[in-house]
Amino acid sequence: MLLNDRQTIGGYPKLGSVLSLDISKLTQLSATNKVSFEPISIEEAHNLLHLKNMQNLRSQRQINHNKLSEDIENLLVSRNLRGMQSVSAYLDKGSYLRAARLIHQCAAEGTVLIGTGFPVNGSFETDGPVGAIALYEAIEKLGGHPIIVCDRPLFNALDGHFNTHEILFDNDISEEIIDIHNPSLIIAIERPGQAGNGCYYNMRGVDISSKCANFDSIMRKSSCPTIAIGDGGNEIGMGNIPHALEELNIQASTTPCDELLVADVSNWAAHGIIALLSVLTNKDLLKNWDNTAVLQFLSNNGSVDGLTGENTLSEDGLPSSESQLLVQTLRQMTGHDDSV
Repeated sequence: MLLNDRQTIGGYPKLGSVLSLDISKLTQLSATNKVSFEPISIEEAHNLLHLKNMQNLRSQRQINHNKLSEDIENLLVSRNLRGMQSVSAYLDKGSYLRAARLIHQCAAEGTVLIGTGFPVNGSFETDGPVGAIALYEAIEKLGGHPIIVCDRPLFNALDGHFNTHEILFDNDISEEIIDIHNPSLIIAIERPGQAGNGCYYNMRGVDISSKCANFDSIMRKSSCPTIAIGDGGNEIGMGNIPHALEELNIQASTTPCDELLVADVSNWAAHGIIALLSVLTNKDLLKNWDNTAVLQFLSNNGSVDGLTGENTLSEDGLPSSESQLLVQTLRQMTGHDDSV
């Protein structure tokens, strides 16, 4: 075999050529290694070279982070299930990218508190906990220390499987939680937020205060950055945009945050943030996400669909397959899905 430093072959016959992609493998062999060859056509060789070039381009391509964030933001309110498409117009563009950058920075600095859990029919709804678990796993992969903060019965379901801290219905322990954990970031996802009168309400306007512990105080009292995610207007964080909620038939939350994100389903916002985290860290953080498995875990512990109130593998009336398809779409948008 003659490589780049070869002499001219003159009139000697040339038996074949080694595929250029394999030359580097030959240069790493020692004199005693054995080599075998397999014939391929010129067309196959060209196809292999083209595939390799495409893979190199994909890995080297420059992604416009701002445009990607806006595309994800538009995608996640495109169904406009509860008016979030119009509400999103009141938010500065790039909210998902800013949230992802905050998580990327703060996860490396220490503890991230994730508050979730919305009471429905004596249990907790699936929207919120699924996204909280997704964020929890992503933050762990980035070297952070996530803790899910919630009340019963969700606390009973998660404790022992995740780092958790229980908040109580009749006792505001926000300062104690802040002192113990000294969080670098706090995230609220689909967590009821106090209305102007200090009470909590569901989407039907029913007062659910007796079933809600106070996570609002943790958001308000902490000195670290705060992110909130909602899909209806009665969740923590919606206090940022009171005028945007005036046309919605709800008892709106007045609790603010530093960065508010909205989506048709709050869990979807978590996946959108993680997609951008994947780009920022060059890690495919959504690759092994199994939405049905997470829903099954929650269902086994008594979760209900927030829309139907039934113990089903669904989120706000939508089957698990819808969320799994969304995750695949997000991976395609970020260049991490090899099937494209």
